[in-house]
Amino acid sequence: MSIIIDDILSIQVLTPEVKLIYNDLNDFTAGVSEEMGEHLLINATRSFDLKVFTTSAFTKEEDGTTIAGSTIKISAKASNGSYGNPVTLNANAVNGGAQSLFSSPQQAGFDLKYDVNYLHKFSDANTAINTATGVYKADVTYQITAS
Repeated sequence: MSIIIDDILSIQVLTPEVKLIYNDLNDFTAGVSEEMGEHLLINATRSFDLKVFTTSAFTKEEDGTTIAGSTIKISAKASNGSYGNPVTLNANAVNGGAQSLFSSPQQAGFDLKYDVNYLHKFSDANTAINTATGVYKADVTYQITAS
């Protein structure tokens, strides 16, 4: 008889729809953010690193106009903790684009819930004015690895 214990590292996005909506002057000057409470669910039998990336720019379906993923800042925290430093959302994880949201050198457990804050801000007023109205979309991917 054998008892075989394997590591478990899993992540689930509990609320996959995130909307950053620009609808007044303050949004265009200050940027918009959305705090997603209990956005991620992690199960881990060992310490882990949590990374995030996108595989493409945010694209408007109708005409292919884009907004760079690098205009998005993301930060995460345990549901009872405080936010760490935000990271810039980069494309192309294959070439090192995945950004580390945090490492949990001692935290392992089941049903670990994390809040995530998403922030978009235009680089300047001219960029905000010249960005066509519409809906821009991209897939944001989270990656969990053993640390």
